[in-house]
Amino acid sequence: MNYRLITDSSANLPLKMLENNNVSCISLPFCIGGKKEMFCQDVKKFDAKRYYERLKNGLKITTSQIGPEEYIKHFEDVLKEGQDILYLSMSSGVSGTYNNAVFAANELKEKYPERKILVLDTKASSLGEGLIVLHAIENRDKGLSIEDNYNELTEYVDSMYAVFTVDSPEPLEKSGRVKEKCGIIDNVLGIKNIFKGNIDGKIEPLRKVRSSRKAIEYMAEKYNSLVKDAKNQIVCINHANNESGARLLSSLINRLNPPKKILEVPYEPVTGAHVGSGALALYFIGDKQVRTK
Repeated sequence: MNYRLITDSSANLPLKMLENNNVSCISLPFCIGGKKEMFCQDVKKFDAKRYYERLKNGLKITTSQIGPEEYIKHFEDVLKEGQDILYLSMSSGVSGTYNNAVFAANELKEKYPERKILVLDTKASSLGEGLIVLHAIENRDKGLSIEDNYNELTEYVDSMYAVFTVDSPEPLEKSGRVKEKCGIIDNVLGIKNIFKGNIDGKIEPLRKVRSSRKAIEYMAEKYNSLVKDAKNQIVCINHANNESGARLLSSLINRLNPPKKILEVPYEPVTGAHVGSGALALYFIGDKQVRTK
């Protein structure tokens, strides 16, 4: 099909997987000590352990959106090749990147009226967004046109369930991702917060439990009750220097309802900066109302 799939580095998919499937990726910027960095997108080269240890010890990270100018540059390179664009953006519920991509697309449509530029809000980030990208690849490879792929994905995003736990909700509170201020109190009491991605792609509190083990067990139980056709899907796990938690979650999932494959990847640095060291996330596909549960 004569269109290019493009996503951003929040999708958190391994670089080799993107390259092998002809998916372009735009890096989200972040700053360490005022110095601008760009994620290389190759998770195998990302020293996640060191990054999240430094974050836990007080490393100051600031993140920013992909600006319209950056989108225009990347999109125009593809348009000049005579290809249409289907861009899969991280959730508009947690970032302004989607709106910037829409602005860039509208600007370029005037210059390239013969080309199509479709921008999809995945209502997700990290490997939740990555799952949507993987489905877009599958649709494209089946021969779906850019319009049919976009329309099918628009419904599919509501079937992606994201549930995650954090060592402390303070990073989410400071960045405005969650409104309830409970970080310090919960930390003192040893309470673990569990969150989900809601129907609008925003972060919503789901449950409080007394230990990391109980949080992981709850996530696995949530998967078991909501997953659809597990044996034919890829289930994804993100962690921020929490390999033991990821292993436990993976083993529980395989015991309860084993999927076709579990893709386990460290959080990329931008999203990781907002969930903090120790975070653990699970993404899978359920029914069309799954985000409301």
